Amino acid sequence: MEIGTCLIVMMMMTLDATDVKENTEDSSKSLVGRIMADRSFSFGLIEGAFTAIWNYPKDLKIKPLGDNTYHFFFAKETDLLRVERGSPWLFKQYLLHVQRWNSNYELGALTFSIIPMWIQLWDMPESCKNKGSCNKN
Repeated sequence: MEIGTCLIVMMMMTLDATDVKENTEDSSKSLVGRIMADRSFSFGLIEGAFTAIWNYPKDLKIKPLGDNTYHFFFAKETDLLRVERGSPWLFKQYLLHVQRWNSNYELGALTFSIIPMWIQLWDMPESCKNKGSCNKN
């Protein structure tokens, strides 16, 4: 009977301030978003769709984070602001809500439970068409 050998290799990497700064700068122009759907979509579909929906932002990079959550990297701050201000976005009848990425976020702690949006109500009685009526819970 032959006894196998096991080789364990340990590697240590040292990051300096430049490495950390570059990574932070890469994430400074990024958004994280979640598609509110009970099904998943192929990454190729997501990448192609949002590149087109957002009017082909220069050097857009998308990284899947799992559970219909994606990290969107932009080359230009103007593209990021346009996408951020346009949220929520509609994709195949599902909402995509994006928010600015913060390097202090933990993936499991990201919440998308509040989505600001405008609604339009028709045929409201005149007595309800005032600011006070809108603020009631």
